[in-house]
Amino acid sequence: MKASKTGAFSPDIKEEMEKVKWADLLIFQFPIYFTAMPAIMKGWIDRVLAPGFGFNPVTNSAYDTGLFKGKSAMLSFTTGAPKEMYSEGGAHGDIHKHLESVTHCIFEFMGMKVLPSFIVYEASA
Repeated sequence: MKASKTGAFSPDIKEEMEKVKWADLLIFQFPIYFTAMPAIMKGWIDRVLAPGFGFNPVTNSAYDTGLFKGKSAMLSFTTGAPKEMYSEGGAHGDIHKHLESVTHCIFEFMGMKVLPSFIVYEASA
C-alpha cells in the first residue's frame, strides 16, 4: 500500500502497471505446471497487481466494486495431458476448479469480467 501511495514501485513494475491501466483485456498465456500456472506468472501477478493498484484492502474494493471493473481477463494455457485427465473424475481433476483461485479469487476479486479459457490439451504430443 505504501508503494502505491508514494509511487515507490521499481521502474519495471511501473511499466507493467501502465500496460495494465491501458488494457481493456488481459490475456494470461502459460503452460499448466503441476495443475497450476508457473511460479513466474504468479510472481508477476503478486508484484504488478499489488495492493493499492489491483485492489484496495482499506476500502474493501472488491468484486462488484473492484478497481479493475470494466476490464476483462482470460486464461489461455496448454497442458501436456489429454482433456480427459483434466475433467471431473479424471486423474488430475477439473482444470477449471484448479484455476478458480486465479479466475475468481484474483480476477473477479479485482472487479474483472472473466472470459472463458482457451485451452490446448496434449500440447507436448
